Amino acid sequence: MVRTVRLTSCSLDVTVDLDRGAEILSIRHSPTDTEVLMATPWAEDALALRPVPATYTADASEAPWQASYAGGWQTLFPHAGAPQMVDGKLRHYHGEASIVPWVIDTASNGHLEAHVSLDSVPVRIDRVISLENGTVRLSDRIENLGDTVITYDYQSHPAFGAPFLEGGCRIVTDAVTYVPHPGIDLGEFEPGVAVRWPNAESRFGGSELATIPDRHSKTLRLGWLTDFTHRTVAINNPRTGLTAELSWSDPIRKYAWLWQDAGADTREPWSGRGYTTAIEPSTRTTVFEDRGSPVLHSESHVVFTTQLTLHTEEFAAKERAQ
Repeated sequence: MVRTVRLTSCSLDVTVDLDRGAEILSIRHSPTDTEVLMATPWAEDALALRPVPATYTADASEAPWQASYAGGWQTLFPHAGAPQMVDGKLRHYHGEASIVPWVIDTASNGHLEAHVSLDSVPVRIDRVISLENGTVRLSDRIENLGDTVITYDYQSHPAFGAPFLEGGCRIVTDAVTYVPHPGIDLGEFEPGVAVRWPNAESRFGGSELATIPDRHSKTLRLGWLTDFTHRTVAINNPRTGLTAELSWSDPIRKYAWLWQDAGADTREPWSGRGYTTAIEPSTRTTVFEDRGSPVLHSESHVVFTTQLTLHTEEFAAKERAQ
């Protein structure tokens, strides 16, 4: 049985899975009874695989990660992306912290504290997830317990989905640059060549990137947003008036990966069934380049805080008027 903790506030109903990375499985906006995070088409089977036995090697780690991926919001550490040699050792797909069980320290209605000690790097992570009205705040304190410098990635991985997400939703941000993944040619843009956000010139003419594609549009995008003034990215549903606003303030995460799939990824286990837009604040641009990752010195720590706020158009209008 999966070990989950339910957190609630006046506006939110949140489920955290301690057996797989202390990830946030669900965020429901209570006043409108709307789930905002994506559930994978194989979510039921994914949950049945948890906790995931740590019997696979790093080079074979992608398959169990994908099989047990039910959607939601993960935190990728010490690595994001495909297995890669870092500091002389092969790192697991999306990082050990995102898939191993965590230890619960304390929990109440709107507050959870948990921790994990990793095997792949000598690190302890202390996590606090707290709710306040319509805001979920996730804060990680990451401490290097060893006597060597650790190179690391830290990436928040919230994937949004239906019923909140639908064609015509809008991405709102002051980022001005979008860079398509340099290692994958998805057809729309030249890989690795930066374009203006949100009105970009693609291989097919003008592309308006801020509008969420329809779930049957066969759209697939992977790249990153950068050149932020404020590190905030929101998704607004103009039909329902509900907005999900993701924000972070640390100076290290200068980028936000953008992953969109609207029935275009035909690889297993997606098989053309996916519908999501993920906004992923990250410490580096691409996991396929050997550069850009920060380091954590011996007996030092770093803190990352990410928050997601859900509000209705009525609330947003009040904020604009202030």
